[in-house]
Amino acid sequence: MTAGAYDTRGFVVIEGLLEASHVAMLDAAMDVSQRSGALAPSEYVAGAEDEYSPGLGELYLRHCRPAVEAAIGCALVETYAYWRLYRKGAVLEAHTDRASCEVTVSVTVGSDPPGQPWPFCLTDLAGETIAVTLAPGSAIIVKGHRVPHWREPLAGRVHKQMFLHYVHAGGAFAVHAFDGRGADVLGHIRGG
Repeated sequence: MTAGAYDTRGFVVIEGLLEASHVAMLDAAMDVSQRSGALAPSEYVAGAEDEYSPGLGELYLRHCRPAVEAAIGCALVETYAYWRLYRKGAVLEAHTDRASCEVTVSVTVGSDPPGQPWPFCLTDLAGETIAVTLAPGSAIIVKGHRVPHWREPLAGRVHKQMFLHYVHAGGAFAVHAFDGRGADVLGHIRGG
């Protein structure tokens, strides 16, 4: 799918957004977060643990922005990164995201058992229900605030996912840049 499909359907897939070595580093970082207690029980998903703005996730938020911009054909500003570890039976209810997630990028980190697919489901802007399976390092970019998305109960033991959120530079939701965390938004948008 192309940037045009993102505009008309509300999503696009990027195969291999992250190389295997980057995925392995994210997987290990999520394990460290879990051992240190930074990954805490999710208030949004029963049977899951998550972390807002993990350091490595924030680095990937910046690192992946050019590829995401190229995929959707739009200049973006970062809002925040997030990652979640889902456990067997976890269900992500159908939802749309808040304004800070105008552009949501969901990157598969891994699963146990390895290679067990867990489809990302959505209803696109044309009203079609779609299930997309992503290999580790691959991502789906979704108009998070407009496209309902969900996951059915997890059959595997564990699934790890990283989320990168952006808003359109100069767009209606640009006030949510950096998720209100005090960055020099105008300087950043101008390239400063």
